[in-house]
Amino acid sequence: MFYKNKQVSGDFKKIRAYLENYLQTFFYYRPQVFLWSVIDMAPLVVLIIVWQAVFQNQDKVAGLSFEQMFSWYVLLSLVRQFLTTGSGKNVITQEIYTGQLSFHLLKPFSYLKRIFTEEVSWRSLQTLLFLPLFFLFLKIFNQSLSLNLSFFKLIALMLIFTFSFLISAFLDYLCGVAAFWLVQTTTLFHLRDIFYWLLGGLAFPPSLLPLWLQKINLGLPFYYVFAFPLQVLTQEVTFFDLGIRVLIQGGWAFILFFLYKLLWKKGLFSYAAWGN
Repeated sequence: MFYKNKQVSGDFKKIRAYLENYLQTFFYYRPQVFLWSVIDMAPLVVLIIVWQAVFQNQDKVAGLSFEQMFSWYVLLSLVRQFLTTGSGKNVITQEIYTGQLSFHLLKPFSYLKRIFTEEVSWRSLQTLLFLPLFFLFLKIFNQSLSLNLSFFKLIALMLIFTFSFLISAFLDYLCGVAAFWLVQTTTLFHLRDIFYWLLGGLAFPPSLLPLWLQKINLGLPFYYVFAFPLQVLTQEVTFFDLGIRVLIQGGWAFILFFLYKLLWKKGLFSYAAWGN
């Protein structure tokens, strides 16, 4: 018991050290981070303007009012700050290609814990930095948010956002570890982003998809990163549908985690075999 407590305490100190180091890096680059957030909002602003034109001649599209559509894109701009992970492309891939991975593997700290700690700290701070821009955006459009919330939903959303982040992270990391075998992984990341836009709610709410594709989409992981939490926030979801989808979402989080662990182990064997 004493050994386990000592190990947990040691891990906590290492995580705290990574957080402190990453906080310093973040505040050094905060102007660039804010600029990236502004640039990320540009496509969403265009989409809202397009939907404003569409709703001039009709009250609802696929059962959604303009207030719901506006809320979808505005809230999407906020949740993307936290849920869009980038360590797979910017850290894992680069460290495999450059050989820096060898240095990190020698450290007495799990590689996954390290990148996950950096990811959570970066996303949390970026979300906080984005909040003033978010409220400014609401002020400019002078439009209230259409939320469909209850106490039960708020409790469920804590679990839903946790699973959403895990799915986003491990989809990202899976594309990253592909660098063990592929000369370049850019195509994989582009493909993931295309699925996010078409099926994950970045381009439009999934309720605008054909009915047959909506049913297929409920079984895919891309829906559960952005679209599912946004639907819970803005639309009516029955208790049964909510429970089933949370189970599917949690299942995808664990499947992707174990798939990452499997490919990571196989990739390290291949990496070591090449003498890096």
